[in-house]
Amino acid sequence: MVDMICSLNDISLLQAVENKMHETTIQTRVGGTAFSFLRAAHKIGLEHIYVIGKVGADRKNRSSPDFAGALITDQIHKFDATPLVAYSKSHGTGNVLIVYLPEDKRLMLADSGANKSFSLLDITKEMEHAVAETSILLISATCFLFESRREAIMHLMKIAHRSETLIMVDVVPHIIYKYFDFHTFKQYTKHANGLIMENNTAKRFLKTEDFSACDDETDKIASILLQDYQLIILKPNNEQQIIYNNLGMSKKETTGYNETHTNDKVGHSEWASLSILNHYLMTFRSKHYAKRGIRVKKSVRAKYKPGR
Repeated sequence: MVDMICSLNDISLLQAVENKMHETTIQTRVGGTAFSFLRAAHKIGLEHIYVIGKVGADRKNRSSPDFAGALITDQIHKFDATPLVAYSKSHGTGNVLIVYLPEDKRLMLADSGANKSFSLLDITKEMEHAVAETSILLISATCFLFESRREAIMHLMKIAHRSETLIMVDVVPHIIYKYFDFHTFKQYTKHANGLIMENNTAKRFLKTEDFSACDDETDKIASILLQDYQLIILKPNNEQQIIYNNLGMSKKETTGYNETHTNDKVGHSEWASLSILNHYLMTFRSKHYAKRGIRVKKSVRAKYKPGR
């Protein structure tokens, strides 16, 4: 996805609505969950990174990406990763318009474009090989919102599961509970080992808002999720992420978000999650642990399936 971002924070909300034209800076950059995790993987030194997805085809050369798609693949290469992309002849590369409004409000308009149409027909042998050989497969739950893309992702998850790849699902968008219930979500993620999730998202999804009055809210959410998954990373706030596993381990990490420069806050949460996950894999790589719970390969690699 390509993001176009602007801010109207210097005026009132009433002015933002009433004025027909505003002069402001508009930034264009590659965005989305996949790219945030890609930057995080590069930052912590993971190798053999693949990004799988679909972009629009150039009108004159259908075997090449359109302008936005070329921008995305060029950025992927700059982070020493390999793009494995299909080309859509009927949809352009996805775009998102983000407007930061006064009073801490935000307007987001999204066109998933080509990536929305990713399907079983787009999957190549290279994509299947990538998910089979990687150690970590990270998937945005946005991929489950559209039927054809959901079928394709579940196919790749099945291949990864057979190869003992650690499969983690980043549970976004945060209003995912409006699209399907948690029981349905569990069917879509039956091959996943674990979830990465904000507390507020989890409470809405699990319908456990009453936990907000408890001191151990995060522990209680984790106890529910661990009935169906082996590994959970929960985010009670921007400053903390807590990892839990089904063997009784939990570890709290401080992310340093509040001390992070504004320009570096985008993608900071993904960096914190991946850092925790990578440390976890490096720590629990013994054969004894593999027989009891999550099994990981000796060479830590990473693969990301994009989605917003």
